[in-house]
Amino acid sequence: ALEETHRLHPTVHISAILDDVSLVASPQSAVAAFSTLETCMARVGLSVNAPKTASLWPHERVPVPEPLFSFTRSRNFKLEIGATIILGAPIGLGNRYAEVVNEHLSNVVRKHNTFFEALSHDAMPAQIAVLLLQLAAVPRMMYYARLIPPSLAHPHLQEFDLRVRSAL
Repeated sequence: ALEETHRLHPTVHISAILDDVSLVASPQSAVAAFSTLETCMARVGLSVNAPKTASLWPHERVPVPEPLFSFTRSRNFKLEIGATIILGAPIGLGNRYAEVVNEHLSNVVRKHNTFFEALSHDAMPAQIAVLLLQLAAVPRMMYYARLIPPSLAHPHLQEFDLRVRSAL
């Protein structure tokens, strides 16, 4: 389905990781490519999960083009304006992107609270705590450090580092 869609719509950038597929193109091209992809998927017994599907219009100050708006509405997809989360990482432009980054990274740091409490437990050997940090927590934050502009990621990475130091 992906190969046929790409062959029929060569100007559309298609990326897929497991069952997450992203199309990047002009609104008209994305709508056409998505329709092709949906048809190809149906031929092999697959379908789109509408509640998990969204269209991103990254421009906060530019109205959503009618073809994208109509297509998104007709399929009951979410329409994200400015920014969204894809594969666990914020993407977008402008002020909305900064808001999504701050909200997302605050949640990521907060979700590590139980992990840091466990590392601080008296029964946790220091060597095991360091290994858990190296193998589980730090790589996740390094993912965000590589994806998000430093000016936006810095306060959250700093908070995470503070929690790492206080857990050991």
